[in-house]
Amino acid sequence: MENSSRGYNKILLSEQFDGQRILRTYENDQLETLYVINKVAPENAKLQ
Repeated sequence: MENSSRGYNKILLSEQFDGQRILRTYENDQLETLYVINKVAPENAKLQ
């Protein structure tokens, strides 16, 4: 588990902001916004 798990070291957090879902990743104590999913997209869409 050295360089092989670099991409898997990120912790994805799902937060709801003003009706929109924001996916963020914490890496090396840095907060980066990956992308914002509009409230139009249902939660079930992620399962499909």
